[in-house]
Amino acid sequence: MFLEHLDVSGNALRALPSLSGCKALARLDCASNKLRSLPVSLSACLELRELCCNNNRDLEWLPTDLGLFQPKLTGVWCNGCSLLELPSSLEAAVGLADLDVGGNRLRSLPNALGGGQQPNLRTIRCRDNQITKLPGGLASAVSLRCLDASCNSLEEVDVLAMCGTLTEVSFFLFPYGQLV
Repeated sequence: MFLEHLDVSGNALRALPSLSGCKALARLDCASNKLRSLPVSLSACLELRELCCNNNRDLEWLPTDLGLFQPKLTGVWCNGCSLLELPSSLEAAVGLADLDVGGNRLRSLPNALGGGQQPNLRTIRCRDNQITKLPGGLASAVSLRCLDASCNSLEEVDVLAMCGTLTEVSFFLFPYGQLV
């Protein structure tokens, strides 16, 4: 037997131990803790499908290679943290379907996010950040249905003109004058 699901949510953990021995880990739920970072060894979890670290107010960084070695990664939920940036390696997560990074301190998203290399990406929630520009990869998104970029500092949304699969878009509190 190998550990497939690890749920340590709702504690007061400040750090997680090394996960290098968790080769079969498919779901990590470390939400509602006091984490400042996630172990670099998370990259050794090649079977990782879901990462939930919502409501870790001190969490500023994700491992720099998150998604690079996890082609089965389908969901990343980091709502209500203090993320300053997302690793560009998330662009390599070919199975990514759901990304929720709302309520952080992000100024941008990885530029190729949502491009043709991520054919399953359906939902991006990036509300309540400081994002000024949407990723160029959205122009070639083939499955994106929902984009919530409300409460950001977007300066333009031209890239969405090429994304014909969107059915739900939210830019609540987007400066109206910039859409004209």
